[in-house]
Amino acid sequence: MKMFGIGISHVRLALGLMLGLYIALAGPVSAIDIGPETQVAGVVAPELGSQDTPAVAAWPGGYLAVYQDKRSVTDVDVCGVFIDANGNPIGESFVISTVTGGTGATNDQLAPSVAFNGTNFLVVWADNRGGVAGNQFYQIYGARVSTSGTVLDPNGLVISNVAGLRQYSPEVASNGTDWEVVWQRDTSITLDIYGAKVSAAGVASGVVGISTSSGNDESPAIVWNGSYYMVVFQKSGEADYDVYGVIVTSSGAIYKPAFLLSTDPAIDPNNPSMMTGAQISPRVAAGPGGMCMVVWQDSRNTDTATDVYGVRVSATGQLYDVENLPIYVASGSQETPSVGWDGTNYLVAWRDRAVLPAKLYGTRVDRDGFVLDSPFITLSTTAPDRASGSCAASLGGKTLVLWAVSVSSVLDVYSCMVTSDASVSAERIVSVGGTDQPTYQAAFDGTNFVVVWTDRRAAKSAVYAARVTPFGEVLTPGGVLISSSTSEQKEPAICWNGTMFLVTWTEGTTSDSDIKGVRMNSDLSMIDSTPLIIGVGDWAQYASSIAGNSTGFMVIWTDTKQASMANQTDIMGARVNAATGEVTRISTTAFGVTVEGVCNETHDQYYPSVASDGSNWLVVWQDMRGTTADVYFARLNSTGSVVGTVNGAKVSTATGAKMSPSVAFDGTRYMIAWADYRNDTTKADIYGVRMTTTGARVDASDIAICSVAGSDQSSPSIKWAGDRYFVAWQDARNGAYQIYAARVSAAGSVTDSGGFFVSSGGSGEIKPKLAAGGTNWVLALYGKWVYPVNKLYMRTMGDQLALPLVSVAETRTSPNGRLITLSGKVVTAGTTQLSGRLYVEDGDRTAGICVPTAVSAGETAIVNVTGILATVGGERQITNAVVTVSPNTGTVPAPFGLVLSSLGGGTMSSAITGVIDGGGLNNLGLLVRVCGKVISTGSGYFMMQDGSTSSDVKVACPAGVTLPTVGKTVGVTGISSCEAATGGYARKLLARKPADIVTFN
Repeated sequence: MKMFGIGISHVRLALGLMLGLYIALAGPVSAIDIGPETQVAGVVAPELGSQDTPAVAAWPGGYLAVYQDKRSVTDVDVCGVFIDANGNPIGESFVISTVTGGTGATNDQLAPSVAFNGTNFLVVWADNRGGVAGNQFYQIYGARVSTSGTVLDPNGLVISNVAGLRQYSPEVASNGTDWEVVWQRDTSITLDIYGAKVSAAGVASGVVGISTSSGNDESPAIVWNGSYYMVVFQKSGEADYDVYGVIVTSSGAIYKPAFLLSTDPAIDPNNPSMMTGAQISPRVAAGPGGMCMVVWQDSRNTDTATDVYGVRVSATGQLYDVENLPIYVASGSQETPSVGWDGTNYLVAWRDRAVLPAKLYGTRVDRDGFVLDSPFITLSTTAPDRASGSCAASLGGKTLVLWAVSVSSVLDVYSCMVTSDASVSAERIVSVGGTDQPTYQAAFDGTNFVVVWTDRRAAKSAVYAARVTPFGEVLTPGGVLISSSTSEQKEPAICWNGTMFLVTWTEGTTSDSDIKGVRMNSDLSMIDSTPLIIGVGDWAQYASSIAGNSTGFMVIWTDTKQASMANQTDIMGARVNAATGEVTRISTTAFGVTVEGVCNETHDQYYPSVASDGSNWLVVWQDMRGTTADVYFARLNSTGSVVGTVNGAKVSTATGAKMSPSVAFDGTRYMIAWADYRNDTTKADIYGVRMTTTGARVDASDIAICSVAGSDQSSPSIKWAGDRYFVAWQDARNGAYQIYAARVSAAGSVTDSGGFFVSSGGSGEIKPKLAAGGTNWVLALYGKWVYPVNKLYMRTMGDQLALPLVSVAETRTSPNGRLITLSGKVVTAGTTQLSGRLYVEDGDRTAGICVPTAVSAGETAIVNVTGILATVGGERQITNAVVTVSPNTGTVPAPFGLVLSSLGGGTMSSAITGVIDGGGLNNLGLLVRVCGKVISTGSGYFMMQDGSTSSDVKVACPAGVTLPTVGKTVGVTGISSCEAATGGYARKLLARKPADIVTFN
């Protein structure tokens, strides 16, 4: 449901209160409706920064993968992403190691592990939030995550927090109800393995030593085998490391203390001893009957390389393979193995470094310990990084394997799916997240909005565009790329001049950038095959603003061309000819010398905004020539020459700093809005003033648009929307920034004292940008901080809420101009039959209605329609419609039988008109069936009568329908319609297909 329009009704009031979207304002003013929040482009891409050290858990809906994530520039967080049963990421990643508000915890959170208990996941990690960055005194934290991705413990669960001790490498498993967490603790003398139980409610208890004997016990792994937890770890012996196991009960007690797994039975098979060489990095998976497979990295064959070995262990700790299983023995090193059980076989995966770059290989091992794939299965030819090994989890006969890959010094988490018959899917990146979309603007072409924004989907930012309906429906999901430049692009601006759009952006580096642009059609096709060079020079040109008229566009920007002169920034501009794309730089004259630009006065000028009165232009900016920031303006004539005061004049003489101006034109005057510090030197209010086209102030005193004491209101955006201004800003009155707005009349009267909510999310919304879409309704864009990126969201706002209606009959009786939504209706005549329109009706055959649309929808399709009610050519229609077609189909109701005199029906209201001499139920738009004699034919139609009316009825036939012979009696099925005639509207029937016409004689 989207916002639009005019007026207020009791129906809308009740609906708005029910939906929580209706905004009541103080005083006798019209209400404002705010549309639902919509993300403009919820695209995902490989996350920025590095992601590695993955872990994964299966659940009936697929998998949850977790990993350590360096997308933040300051520290490492634990993030997760859901993956479906086929190995495809679902949506985008989310931060798990958070604090309240969704921001990542301070310092590093490392080495995550995850397990599912049948209801929720528990994710655990090593956490340094309580320490100093780099001091390595990590503690064990965790958080439960629901299957919908909600972090149920937003501040984390403290599982083990011992001051001064380093605790890390946590692993977790579940018995189906609770979880058992194990980890490595550094006592400064030895390394030990500890464990703790975490209840389903998220309560940690019973920290116990799992293995605390002499020597170092490290790198634990854990699995639930159906009866007990099997904990495995590497333990330092007399010369090297060996792999040990401990069996732990469901309550966390030790059932069987540490026993040797990496054995050497050569001396005494009944009493095997420790194997020579080092056995490290053990992993474990539970298989049939509670039997576990333990695998590890093994150097028993040589000190210079490692192989993959394993052992099968019963649920109670009996070794089935005292000689151990040589899973993969070859030249070079095989490292950091992982293991999963797919219901038929174990899958063992490892990183192979026999030849560089390394590869990820694997093999299946059956329940009897036989290696099934010789020499191996290739899982990935992309070089796995040395920073972390692989992990695996199985579901439905398939095993998902994850690992980290380094490309250009940046790590990503990859995955592949392996079936029980050794079929391997293509590898894919799963560490995907929402993209950063920090700058944006929109414009309206009379039919739809076009939104442009900066989007970092790859290593660089690029500018994208998307079409959005007046009701806030995105027509081009994901948007289209504006320019394929390899340079960084940001700060897009857009303007519609009545014929075309001009899109501009900043391209280049922070210290050396230019203003470029393209002319663009409403369908987002580019008029310019290569970008126009609009602002170019030494240093940086940035922060462009555009206004347009019938002849072209005026582009204004901040320019550091003269930065070598006391670090000065100026306001520059250029005209762009709409017809040719020719760029003409503008100039100003100072002290008899003509120089380029709008203002080149000493000191800095920033943040320009420009508007047009149809011929001339008004430019405003933030100016630092005084003791505090002020807002200045300059007028440009139709040729782009500066007129009036050279280098601009102050907009307001009030005390206090004034920043970030925005300007709009109402058809007679301009209005300028800005952030104003006159009442508080640290917190701004929103003020404004109206100005004539000759640069004279209309208001003796500045207009206080919003001045809520003690809070900051800043970054205003202003647009004229038919008969009033809308002003929006970011507002900190409730803590984190939220978006507020107010309406201001052409006479300068503020309708909404204190403003009203546009968006009030808790994570912070900033920098609104408005686009006017018609009389008293606008599109509001804003950034929402979803750690650690800004995402672009939008809402429509205006005087009317899109009313969801249940039936076509209810729709037909609603007033013209009403914005409605109609859902789940069956198409009785499709656009494939009647070009440019379709008809829908209720299943009870009481009413039908026309929907003009270019969307392809055939008869029996089920559609949702949002649009504005109107009476066009005598028929009720849903105009300006957004039509979405369901993948399902429905049954077309049987036609309603009528005599010709009943066709069309009588007038029911000023909106529902009848036909000439019509009476009874108005049936225009309904699927009907009539009978009569053909009396004449014409091009694409024939006339018929049945004696019930003195006038003949036209039957319009689509192409491909053979007209019946004159004199024949026919039965016709079609849509009851009408056409203009002398004295009103004449009856008309719209046949849809050849089968609609049946000849009886």
